[in-house]
Amino acid sequence: MNFKTAFSKAARTLCIFCLLFAFLMPQNVVLAAEEYLIPGGELFGVELDINGVLVTDFAPFSAEQGEVSPAKNAGLAPGDLICAVEGANVSDLAELTSVVHTSQGKPLKVVFLRGAERHEVQITPQKSQQTGKFQLGILVKEKVAGVGTVTFYDPQDFSFGGLGHGVCDATTESLLPLEGGTAYDVTLSKVVRGESGAPGELSASFEQTARGQVSKNTDQGVFGTLQQRVSRTPLPVAVSAELKEGDAMILCTVSGSVPQYYDVKISDVKRDGAKTKNFIVTVVDEALIAKTGGIVQGMSGSPIIQNGKLVGAVTHVLVRNPTRGYGIFIENMLSAAA
Repeated sequence: MNFKTAFSKAARTLCIFCLLFAFLMPQNVVLAAEEYLIPGGELFGVELDINGVLVTDFAPFSAEQGEVSPAKNAGLAPGDLICAVEGANVSDLAELTSVVHTSQGKPLKVVFLRGAERHEVQITPQKSQQTGKFQLGILVKEKVAGVGTVTFYDPQDFSFGGLGHGVCDATTESLLPLEGGTAYDVTLSKVVRGESGAPGELSASFEQTARGQVSKNTDQGVFGTLQQRVSRTPLPVAVSAELKEGDAMILCTVSGSVPQYYDVKISDVKRDGAKTKNFIVTVVDEALIAKTGGIVQGMSGSPIIQNGKLVGAVTHVLVRNPTRGYGIFIENMLSAAA
C-alpha cells in the first residue's frame, strides 16, 4: 500500500471519528469560565428613595362638615403610591403638601399605583379647622429603610447583592418602585429570638456615613455598588443544578460585627424555573438556634455555601417553625442584578 492510499484511509477514519464524536456530544453546550464572588454575611442598612409618596395610613381631621379624610372618601388606601397630582410628578412630602394647600379646595386629579396597576382618582382637599390649611387626611412616607444581610460582593467592580428578596410595601406586599437608594453600615444592637408564630429580628442602628449606593430593587434582592473593598477569599459560584439536598452552611452576623458560619440542611429543591423560594433551608446548628431560634428578620440575604461554592441565599423564615425558611438560587440573584 502506497503512502497516498494509506493517507486516504486515515483521512476517512478521522472523518468518521469526527462525525461520531459530534453525534455523541450533547447539543447546546456552552462552556464558560467559572465565576467567583466574595461571600457576604455582614449586616447592612438600606434606605430607598421611592418614586412617589407612599400612603401609610389615614389621618382624619376636623373640617366644616366634621371629621373627614378626603383621600379615604375618594378611594385611596394604605399601600397606594401617589405618583402625580394635576399632571405634575410628586416625589416627596413637601411637593405633595404644597400642591394640596395651594389648591384652595379645588378637586385634584391624583395618579397612584396600587401594586403594579396605575389608577387615577379625583380628591377634593378640605380645610382643617385646626391649621387653616387644605389637607387630604393621609399619612405618607417618602423613604423606606430596613436591615438585611449582604449576599455577595463582585471582586471585579465591587458591586453587591443582598436580601435575596425585594423591598416591598408591608400592606400590599408589592415591590416598591425605586428612584435611588443608599447602603449603610449598621451596628447590631439586639437579637429577638424567633418562636413559633412570632418571627424574630436582628435590630441594628444605622451608621452616619453611607457605604454605597443601591441601584436596583427586584424580587430577587437589592443591588448596587460599594465604596470600600472587603478582603475575603472569593468562592466559585454554583449553578442551580449543582445544589444538592443535604449539608450546607450559611454565613451571617448574629453577634458582634464579624460573620460566622453555621450548619444548615438543604431540602425540597425545586428546579421548576421559579425566580424565588427555590428550596428549604433548615438550621441544625445548636449555637445559632440558641442565639436566634433559627432564621430571623435581618438574616435575609445570608449566603449559603455548599461543597466550597456559593449556591444561594436565605430569603424568608417559615413563621410556624423558625428553624426553617426559604432559599434562592444564586444564579437567580445574579440574573436580576445583570
